Amino acid sequence: MLLESLYLHHVNLGDEGALVLADALIGNKSLTSLRFHPNDSGITDVGRAAFSNLLCDPSSVNNTYLSNHTIEKIGGYQSNLHDIAQFLRFNRLSRHPHEAAIWKILKSHPDLDMEPFFQWKLKLLPVVTNWFRSARSCLFPDRPKSMQRQTLQNRELSALYKFVRGMPSLAVISYWQQFTVNAQAKRRRIDDVVRRLEDERQRLEDERRRLEDERRRLDGERSTLDYDEEAAWVRLGGRPTGEGEGSSDFFSGAKRRRQG
Repeated sequence: MLLESLYLHHVNLGDEGALVLADALIGNKSLTSLRFHPNDSGITDVGRAAFSNLLCDPSSVNNTYLSNHTIEKIGGYQSNLHDIAQFLRFNRLSRHPHEAAIWKILKSHPDLDMEPFFQWKLKLLPVVTNWFRSARSCLFPDRPKSMQRQTLQNRELSALYKFVRGMPSLAVISYWQQFTVNAQAKRRRIDDVVRRLEDERQRLEDERRRLEDERRRLDGERSTLDYDEEAAWVRLGGRPTGEGEGSSDFFSGAKRRRQG
């Protein structure tokens, strides 16, 4: 069973005990409440600083991230010491320890130092941008969100600028590498469109030929019909000269020829 609460009332811890206790709680992810009476504990500013450092170690971004983001109550200092009270509040309000870590990093490192990350060159750049994207979803609940978003955007741009300034040649190489990748991708899209257009042109050409063949076939049938019709009129004694009387004369003449 994991320890979630520790009560040390009427125990004279002293600064030495506070330092040992704070050091032992580094990395602890189960304890949420550490209770003792400030007036009976014998803890001074030295011990309080140890608890503050336990909750948020500002010596580096990595140490801040590895600080304790689980403890929500420590003695009575949440009301007596601003830093401890604020860090405990971060732990209480966060939906996940990762959120508390982001809040503490943003508070303790207003100007993020990118130089330690240069050893990974530009490979770490996407990680940085993704981290700021995560931070935008972990805004402080009691502060204007629009102002926080603007601040995060400014800090993200500052971090990216430090990468580019610290590794200008790599930034230029990366730019042109990305340019060629984008150009190749665009060329492939254009080639796909050209192939589709060529297929459509071929389809239309085949259709045009089919229609021409159909037209020639129909023209041939029409010519045959014209010839057969003309031959029929010749056998019948010629075409009628007109409607009405002409037609009657024609059929009367045809009748006389049959009788003769």
